[in-house]
Amino acid sequence: ILLAACASPTSPPLTGDFICKAALSVSADGTGTGAVTCAPFPKPTPVSEQHVTVIQFADPDPTGTTCGHADVQDAFLAQVRPEVAWGNCENIPGGTYKLFVGNLSNVPEGATGNEYRALIKFMDLSAIPANAVVESAVLTIEQTWCQAAYADGSVPGGCSGATITIEAHQVVTPWGEKYARWMDMPVFLPTPLDSQTRANVLGATYEWDITTAFKDWLYFGPFINHGVILIAHPLPVNDFFRGKSHDTVCDPAQGCSGGQGTPPGQDAPKLTVTWHLP
Repeated sequence: ILLAACASPTSPPLTGDFICKAALSVSADGTGTGAVTCAPFPKPTPVSEQHVTVIQFADPDPTGTTCGHADVQDAFLAQVRPEVAWGNCENIPGGTYKLFVGNLSNVPEGATGNEYRALIKFMDLSAIPANAVVESAVLTIEQTWCQAAYADGSVPGGCSGATITIEAHQVVTPWGEKYARWMDMPVFLPTPLDSQTRANVLGATYEWDITTAFKDWLYFGPFINHGVILIAHPLPVNDFFRGKSHDTVCDPAQGCSGGQGTPPGQDAPKLTVTWHLP
């Protein structure tokens, strides 16, 4: 009614959604003037749908007859045996399902000289569109096993309950799980992507924010995808974290039990990426 009364007969008709304001002035004799101004109604900017993608790969052959996976690689490095490629499941069938980080003192060096580090690289990132706007990328590994103490006391056993701080660093030179050794440790950036502290107990879950590195990998940043290395810092004394590799190849004499084969891929390292389209 207001628009009909106040709009000029010569005004063009309004189509679409508008916001209109009326200004009226009424005199004492009841006559008055008015004006109506209209502007298009602002439409909200569409918000792109948020997506969460979990990248996790199980061993392609959980029975243990083959090893390795084309889409993910991981391995641990042992300072006490710097010449051994512990990720080579073809040569060490019982050694590839573990990811040690910390200090396992079962050698004469005692509390020094037996540091362990772990390498992880997700090869296949095709689940994330190349034009995606990445909001976060989180690497998750769970403490899946506790080693019993050695009778001679040289190894006190894992899951001590003490806190362990583990840093995730971006790796910038190539490596492969079948030949990664302590003596050939790849180069990594000195500043950690993230650092997480947990009580060393069974089921403890570490979650590192590696968004900066993931954006490099996806957007062809200064460093291509060589994964990350996990380092305990400060190095604990006689204590270590042990997560599960994506491999479930096990020593036939030991069988697959506990964290190393329950069930394939369930506790393997995973990468959770939150993203949206532009």
